[in-house]
Amino acid sequence: DGVPTGVVVNPKNTPVYLGLFNAPWIKIRRAALLRDHPDVRFKEERGLYFGDISFWTKELFYADTFVLSDTALVNYRVTHTNSTNKINKYDVYFKEFHEVRRFLAEHNAHGSGYAKMNAEKTRQTLEWVYNELEFDKDTLRELRADIDRYLSEEKALGNY
Repeated sequence: DGVPTGVVVNPKNTPVYLGLFNAPWIKIRRAALLRDHPDVRFKEERGLYFGDISFWTKELFYADTFVLSDTALVNYRVTHTNSTNKINKYDVYFKEFHEVRRFLAEHNAHGSGYAKMNAEKTRQTLEWVYNELEFDKDTLRELRADIDRYLSEEKALGNY
């Protein structure tokens, strides 16, 4: 009947799957999840990139299950004008990570496997920002200090 089959996963019991690619456009979701949880939204903030980080974290937190499938249901064209290529400041990442932290605190989820996987995904993303985006030497020094501080805070929360 055209419904993809695959592995059914409960994200809270199997947090390793949270490390998968998190782009919102690779998922089909039930409308009820968005109706029932009005905090699962993209932020409408001028200049905000990577609004999918907190969206994705929240949608998987509320999802009872998700299905992994290798069936291609959509095609996506990659261009060189996406938001990642336009970043010239790194604080846009931290805005999203702080929103995730606030959300986890609100749901008493710090220290859970779910929060730990999120912290690891955050670390990986920040290391990518540090290593792949072009910043001057002073900005890189500030970024390293901010990354170290953020990860230290995550460790204190029991997430890392």
